[in-house]
Amino acid sequence: MKKILIIFVIFLITISLSAATLDDALKRIHPIWGEVDWMIREKAFKIRQSLLENSPFKSIPFENVGPMAQGGRIMDLAMDERLPTTWLVAYATGGVWITHDDGHNWKPIFEKQPSFSIGSLAVVWGKPGVPETIWVGTGEPSNTRTVYMGAGLFRSDDKGNTWTRAALPNAHHIADITVHPGKKEIVFVAALGPVYTDGGERGLYRTLDNGKTWDKVIECPPFTGAVEVLIDHNDTNIVYACTWERRRKAWDFRENGPGSGIWKSIDGGKSFDRLSGGLPNGKGMGRIGLALSYQNPDLIYALIDNQNPRPISKDNPEPLLGKEFLEIAKKGFLKLSDKRIDDFLRLYSFPGKLNAESIRKDEKDKKFNFDDMKKHIKGLENIPYYWPKCIGPELYVSSDAGKTWGKTHKADLRGQVDWGYGTATYYFGRIAIDPSNDKRLILCAVPLLKTEDGGKTFEYADRNGHDVHADHHAILFNSKNSKRIILGNDGGLNLSLDGGVSWRPVKNIPVGQSYTVTFDMSKPYRIFTGLQDNGISMGFNKKIKPFQQIDSWKNIWGADGMFIQVNLKDNNTVILGTQFGAMSRLDLHTMKSKRIRPEPDYPEQRAFRTNWVTPIVMSKFHPDILYTGTQFVHRSFDRGDTWEVISPELTSEGQEGSFVNIGGNISYGNLSALAESTKRFGLIYAGTDEGWLWITKDSGMNWERLRNGIPGNKWVTRIEPGLHNEAHVFATFTGFRENDTKAYVYKSLDYGQSWHSIKGNLPDECMNVIRQDPVNPNLLFVGSDFGVYTSLNGGEEWNALGVMIPNVPAYDMCIQPREKDLIVGTYGRSVWVGSIKILQEYTADIMKKEIHLFKIAKQVPKWWWEKEKPVQVGKPREIEKLKVFFHSDTSVNVKIFLKNNKNKILKSWEQKAKAGINRLDWDYLIDSKYRKNLPEGRRPFILPGKYTLVISSMGKSSKTVLIIDKPEKRKNWWSESKELH
Repeated sequence: MKKILIIFVIFLITISLSAATLDDALKRIHPIWGEVDWMIREKAFKIRQSLLENSPFKSIPFENVGPMAQGGRIMDLAMDERLPTTWLVAYATGGVWITHDDGHNWKPIFEKQPSFSIGSLAVVWGKPGVPETIWVGTGEPSNTRTVYMGAGLFRSDDKGNTWTRAALPNAHHIADITVHPGKKEIVFVAALGPVYTDGGERGLYRTLDNGKTWDKVIECPPFTGAVEVLIDHNDTNIVYACTWERRRKAWDFRENGPGSGIWKSIDGGKSFDRLSGGLPNGKGMGRIGLALSYQNPDLIYALIDNQNPRPISKDNPEPLLGKEFLEIAKKGFLKLSDKRIDDFLRLYSFPGKLNAESIRKDEKDKKFNFDDMKKHIKGLENIPYYWPKCIGPELYVSSDAGKTWGKTHKADLRGQVDWGYGTATYYFGRIAIDPSNDKRLILCAVPLLKTEDGGKTFEYADRNGHDVHADHHAILFNSKNSKRIILGNDGGLNLSLDGGVSWRPVKNIPVGQSYTVTFDMSKPYRIFTGLQDNGISMGFNKKIKPFQQIDSWKNIWGADGMFIQVNLKDNNTVILGTQFGAMSRLDLHTMKSKRIRPEPDYPEQRAFRTNWVTPIVMSKFHPDILYTGTQFVHRSFDRGDTWEVISPELTSEGQEGSFVNIGGNISYGNLSALAESTKRFGLIYAGTDEGWLWITKDSGMNWERLRNGIPGNKWVTRIEPGLHNEAHVFATFTGFRENDTKAYVYKSLDYGQSWHSIKGNLPDECMNVIRQDPVNPNLLFVGSDFGVYTSLNGGEEWNALGVMIPNVPAYDMCIQPREKDLIVGTYGRSVWVGSIKILQEYTADIMKKEIHLFKIAKQVPKWWWEKEKPVQVGKPREIEKLKVFFHSDTSVNVKIFLKNNKNKILKSWEQKAKAGINRLDWDYLIDSKYRKNLPEGRRPFILPGKYTLVISSMGKSSKTVLIIDKPEKRKNWWSESKELH
């Protein structure tokens, strides 16, 4: 029966099916998930809010350390055209920020709400530079592999200080908001609805009373929603809107369908008619972006993702794709040109020795095995980036207000835009028109394109030597001065004051989308993080300060940064991973690198399938030993120079109801998590994107699938072998790709033979990572889609940690053992660091005490304390304060004293303590009477020596020793830069 099922699934994958037939097959093989009831998510958010407010660990600070320059993707922009130095920016996962000085300084205004994912924003301006009303639509519309649902439409009437949900809590993704230019009470909202299911609130909505009531003015068919809405500048009774049919699964993405189209209303949005004349309507219609002329009321442009198949001929210069290769015979293959054959071989990772010339020679010598080539391709026929083969981007224009349309250009735009259009068009779709010249348009894509002649010809708008990132999503002209343009992309912001001739990068917002984090053992230690579309960066643990413009981070690798492993013995050799399993070894001293990605032996091995975020593990037993995962586990004993497969196929490959990589720029059916025990060499765990868990205790000689007690079909996000007990292991799973937001956190005490949930009192938020503390075996940390939690009792009870971190996914965490720092990589607000030394020491015995003062590490004074000069202008130099932690079993007033060795009180404090851990921040200053004869203007810093801190309350007291060491040696100004590089 099992064999029959496998054959049946392979048949479904390989033959050409109609959309209806394939949809029917998917329904039979994969369950149809229901949409997430917004009340479930609202309940989870309220639980989180309660945990934040009542956390006994509020006093343990976490600080944002960057990076700032490597920004996350931007979804929308708003500007006050009367005072254009004031603008707002909406990040896909980084919240909403406002600047009043042209991007030199920023303030976050949307970071603690029920959604971290932003899709759109609109502003009604009051006085110049003052937002009267801000509308924010949550849930980004780009539908990436890590797309997150929002929580509806939000509104603020106090400059973003407070927010209320205005409407559409089940819209999931709100793509556009447009406010009537003359009647601010009229607002249109384009809602896409859920991306993983049908249902939800989708379509075009309108309010006539400033959000009190809403009407759906465009009803959409299944899997279709509204993606854009524009009100005509010349006649506000005319409203245009675009709808878009799309659906995503963990294994597939459809970005087009007959539901996509352009709509027009001539009665202020009461009713809409679909426009058709000359447009490529039908099942191939993808995402659409619109631009309206400011001068000509009848002129309108449409940027269309045409997903209809591109005609294929023998003269077609495009690469042969796997789907086509599987359908042609050997004779037809050999008739192809050498270039097409060689392009095909490189595209699908055939060994370098194989090329068109060698194939023709082997065929002549009767040694060519065509079946081996087809065996190699199986499972990769829909390789990401290159499927499907379609017409791609087209610009259409109408000169009669949408009655008829024509394409503006004869040339193929795919010759100028990157792979993004045609296979990842869900990532783009915006178009902007110059308010002073309706022949000049800018298209958001990779790269940025512009036309000066209404779309007849195009040129690059971002390749003039300026620091402009790729992947452009939002662009905004100032209609009063069209030379002022704001550009938003995957790297952050750019500002042009000369119409796009030059661009100023804005690199002072810490909104990096971190996939992973790790560290080295340098002094001071360095942090490494892999960033979405911003490569891999390295920086110090230094908090971002207000008004800071640059930080210590340095980009050391490009592409989409994924897993990083550092050789802690030399702090120099780094193993780098990028998207879809690309791997390199980098020497930080020389910056020389070598590609070390495992490649299959041809023809013995099938092609390897790799996850978007492919796991990489450097063995704790020896840094030369590496592990990585495809559908197999791979091991290297020589730093990646050579690899061996040490497991069987660990994915279903069509069994038990899973497809392998149906298509849609996704790789599916591979390892998503991999971990090696630090207690026993050869004890390895592996997890897959379809929810399978595996173990080997003998370095891969034997593998066993673990089933008992874990959730079924949930993506394995992280595996953490026990750091204190060899038999213990922890795992987290996520179901967000199935609209399942439950918290899946599990523990096993017997090598994974049986599992039990340790969710405890955690809210139902998807879980991304779990870590066990290396000092305290009962201390656990988990990162969810909204933040960080910790447990002091092995998962029985959880508390919020890092309450100052915004509501943003904590994708990865690691613990720097020497400094006892928890490093958190967030997907949208860069990296945060907090000391967990106090938690490591917070035992049950201490919790029972009425009052307890924690130990303090030896302190090293700054070199300038004893030579501080009076400040002539501004404030004295800032002091990094000493954090003194203490425990109280109840809310009570406490007194703290600093005493010298003669029992004299040099400094005293009074503080209202709360139950749990409390903190006193001390600036190292003592009573000035104990530092006599100081020069005028010099502060009374404490001198080196041995002191005692005492805390007392209600007759109970606790004390600890404080040692102030000799001052540090003065550093040269270039020393930190030298250390970083």
